[in-house]
Amino acid sequence: MKKKPSPAPDNAIVADAPATIPIHCRYDRLTPVPELFRALHPQNNNRHPPEQLTLLAEIFQHTGIRHSVIVSRRSNLVVAGEGRVRAAALLPDLLPSLPVVDQDFASEAEELAFLSADNRLQELSERDESLTEALIRRIRTSSPAFAILTTGYTEKAIAKLQRKAKGRAERKDIRPSEYGILVIARDEPHQAALHTQLMALGLECKIVCS
Repeated sequence: MKKKPSPAPDNAIVADAPATIPIHCRYDRLTPVPELFRALHPQNNNRHPPEQLTLLAEIFQHTGIRHSVIVSRRSNLVVAGEGRVRAAALLPDLLPSLPVVDQDFASEAEELAFLSADNRLQELSERDESLTEALIRRIRTSSPAFAILTTGYTEKAIAKLQRKAKGRAERKDIRPSEYGILVIARDEPHQAALHTQLMALGLECKIVCS
């Protein structure tokens, strides 16, 4: 594989109009988006909603292409990167071609397993909302004019993260003594018994008569 040169390599398959969105990743060839669209794997079990594709297309325009599409030499079908192909189709004038890496697969089973794992493994990760909010805050502090949408978070999603972060901070500021639980006794003997049990547990208790 080679880093994208300028102009495109002699063996690259490119559309007539040059792409205006830069490509920053390594690849084997450039392939027109319509050709890749026809090569989308029919067994791909991942679905890409319109809002995801719109967001990805926005990211392309701000940061360029940083991941190649993977195509199987065995079937000539896309086994990783369908979302990028569909998002690029929204930008036909700016992104007529995408970088492709060709890979070998020993069998159909191996190819389909890779296709499935590429989708499934991402679902198994967990996101720390506190770190995410801190990361976005750091970006905005260091570069106020930076296109924050390229983080993958909309302003609405960021506002939600900020509200949660504020709530966590406020809860940390509350001293344990400021928490209170109201326990209602059946009668005075029950009240006395509860008070004795709670005091024995080291809890601060106050009897309130209504």
